Amino acid sequence: MFILLPIVGQCPDIIPKQKLTILVIYNIFSFSFQKNILPSKKCHSEHHRGISQNTLTVFWSRINYNLQLITCKIIAMDKISIQQHDFDISTEIALAKNNDRSIGATVSFVGFVRDLEGEPITKMTLEHYPKMTEKALLSIINQAHKRWELGNVTVIHRIGDLQSNEQIVLVVTNSKHRKSAFESCAFIMDYLKTQAPFWKKEHTKDQSTWVDAKNSDNKQKDRWDNSISKNADN
Repeated sequence: MFILLPIVGQCPDIIPKQKLTILVIYNIFSFSFQKNILPSKKCHSEHHRGISQNTLTVFWSRINYNLQLITCKIIAMDKISIQQHDFDISTEIALAKNNDRSIGATVSFVGFVRDLEGEPITKMTLEHYPKMTEKALLSIINQAHKRWELGNVTVIHRIGDLQSNEQIVLVVTNSKHRKSAFESCAFIMDYLKTQAPFWKKEHTKDQSTWVDAKNSDNKQKDRWDNSISKNADN
């Protein structure tokens, strides 16, 4: 999992060299460990001396959590992750808050795959536009920072095939005040639903259908656009 590396290329002046170095080291270690130490077909090889896949996975998850925590403490920044694997809400909230004592409120939103009315979903397929999706999410988060006084913001969105009741998306916002945390979380989710290039296909027993943005989603976004216009007029 990479911690918002796209921002490095777009805003090189924001991140000092020493912070960038730590980011790079973390991500190289993360990639190397997952590629070389966690190969599912080699877990029981002589090289691993019979260590089970589950043991290695638990071991890595603990190391990964602590690495992220240390990295986030040194590099207080937003996090964007588009991934296939699931996420742990409590872990992500702790990483986003970063033990910042000035934060008075943390708000999180989690979206799930749900069955259609009267018809269960066999699975949902989520696709995205690589690189463009990260840029869109970064733009949405930056807009939120301009409207509210926020701490770190986290947006995680899963892709691939998901089953009913699985987690899809996580948004975490931190602020000194609960109103800013609540409103910014809703703002990010409303814009994500309509502005980020994600596509989802719902599969049922009888058919598979690509899902368009709903009118209700566009109305939710429009209320934020209208509030911007009113503030500009005032």
